[in-house]
Amino acid sequence: MKLDNKYLVREASANDLKDIVRLLFELKRQYASCKETTLEEFSKHYISSISEAIINDSNIIYVTAHNDHIIAFLSGTTRLTIRTNGITAVMEEIYVDSSHRRKGVGKCMWNHFTRHLLDNNIHYVEVVTSMAHPGQREFANSIGLEWYSSIHRATI
Repeated sequence: MKLDNKYLVREASANDLKDIVRLLFELKRQYASCKETTLEEFSKHYISSISEAIINDSNIIYVTAHNDHIIAFLSGTTRLTIRTNGITAVMEEIYVDSSHRRKGVGKCMWNHFTRHLLDNNIHYVEVVTSMAHPGQREFANSIGLEWYSSIHRATI
């Protein structure tokens, strides 16, 4: 899917692994949610799980390319949930390089993601957002999300 003939949204492949790791590192550093201080150190911890996620059927990962350079990614999962009596999707991460924000890239990726869900008869999607970042709330509102509940997390 193209956006203004500048951006191409497509399913991620193994060739995108290093770019996704780089973008995830940027995302996590932005929120001070990673202990690693260098991309090299971060890669050692994350590259295998991202690689597995790209090939795992329950994961949905898209990238956006601009001039053959990956500038954004979206990561989601699907699972059977008893509370919805069916398959639920979760959009877990979406990140657009700061130089390409507010150009419709995130919304285009969201539309691509939801089209995939509908094509697979999945009608329920949850989105994980951070209240710490007003840009996320603004984006969530722009794609029509409504606040439902909060997620509490513990590291055990």
